[in-house]
Amino acid sequence: MRKLLSRSNFRKLSIINLLFYSKSEYVEKQFILDKMEITMKTLNKDILEINEFYTTFHFQIEVYQKNLLYLKKESGVLLNNSLLGSYMIYNSDIYNIAKLAFRIKPDFVEQVAEFAGISKSSAYSRLEEFDDVLAANSLFLDRSPLNIVGNELNIRFFYFHLFEKAYPFSGWEIPEVDLEVIYSFIEKLAPYMGIYLSPIAKIDYAIAISVCLVRIRDGYYVKLTAQERKAVTEFAHLYSFSNIDFTELEASIGGISLPETERHLIVLSLRLTSFTFFDDSKVQRILDYNKQFRPSRYLLAEEIAKVAGTDYKDIELLKAELLAYFSKFTFLEKAAQITDIDYFSRLTAPDQMIKKRLQHIVNEASDDKDLAFVRKNKSVILAYVYEFVHVAMLSKNVANSLKIKVLSKKGPVWEQFMKYEIRKRFPEKLVIFSNELDSKEHVTDYDLIVSDYPVAISNEIPILIWNMPPTKQDLKALETMIYKF
Repeated sequence: MRKLLSRSNFRKLSIINLLFYSKSEYVEKQFILDKMEITMKTLNKDILEINEFYTTFHFQIEVYQKNLLYLKKESGVLLNNSLLGSYMIYNSDIYNIAKLAFRIKPDFVEQVAEFAGISKSSAYSRLEEFDDVLAANSLFLDRSPLNIVGNELNIRFFYFHLFEKAYPFSGWEIPEVDLEVIYSFIEKLAPYMGIYLSPIAKIDYAIAISVCLVRIRDGYYVKLTAQERKAVTEFAHLYSFSNIDFTELEASIGGISLPETERHLIVLSLRLTSFTFFDDSKVQRILDYNKQFRPSRYLLAEEIAKVAGTDYKDIELLKAELLAYFSKFTFLEKAAQITDIDYFSRLTAPDQMIKKRLQHIVNEASDDKDLAFVRKNKSVILAYVYEFVHVAMLSKNVANSLKIKVLSKKGPVWEQFMKYEIRKRFPEKLVIFSNELDSKEHVTDYDLIVSDYPVAISNEIPILIWNMPPTKQDLKALETMIYKF
């Protein structure tokens, strides 16, 4: 999120986050001043702007006894930081300028001002701010015509994350590509790959595919290094990508033939989403592939998975999840280019002994010449590993029963954690879980959806939108729903 927002907007989200996760109802102003390293004048200004900006959400940051802050919201309001961040991105100058660069590519600043409905001087100012955001993502802005330049993969990652973050409010923003055509392709690809995509992951993957197609239609192709090309070819061979039919995707962009590399990258864009393996043989294939072609990466995943405990119901799944995370670094050398890093909802790290074991494992891996990405991104990888292992250890004894459908944008391990949080407070007599793998076909088989991301499945099924990890208010809202049934 930080790489997609201006500094002031990110600061405002951070203030809201501190209030979301406060252990008490009230937070001292001084605590926020120290944490955010801002003045009282800036804090007061931010609060006024937050309250004005989020009026439609029916919540306010209120002051109590002059020096305390708290979140005041109407009962029944579904709210989490992900939703507020999406709304902020959707209404940002950065998002609007990016859309212009993606679709229209105005020739002059005057045209930018005209399309955005602002003055020429404001257009210059906002383009400067946009340039700063791009620089944080190793990209640059060409202004005549308006266009983002840099490594093509980085450009696609940037557009993907921007569009998927804004989606809950923007809806489908890539009219050049028919969403139903993309869904048709995904429906055929998912069973072939042996995976299930939740409704959240499905729309994310559709956005990723569409960004690729529009860029290809406009004449922008990815150029891979010899090492990257080798990695793509190996994976394509592993899954027999040559058997996948891309005809309908090609037809959607005027019959342009997709080069082999671009076809492979469209499939590999699955790694930008979270998914669940339902075919154990495909999981084993992933593990065997890494064991043979990326032994250092495989051993690192194995060592980390062992820390989570050998009694986890599917240790192989943990390895596969970790390998999927590591694969993000195949084409992105620096974690700074991964714009979906979660800067807000950090879970408590494991106890110190577990933490030291993980530090030792990652430190050793950073010395391996075949794991250069670990050395370059150690702090980010350690933060992810702490959270991953903590969630896996808490989740391993979750009961497998049904009634509430749990969905997490972050993937199946986090869904298990959400179930763990629910099970800690509510026995099976009150709550059972849905584990089916097709939310649309069996939507009436559960009474409630709990998700960490706004998702539309059915108007008939109530949805609770949680923070990750859930706040006291999130759990209280679930308790209210449970006792209503």
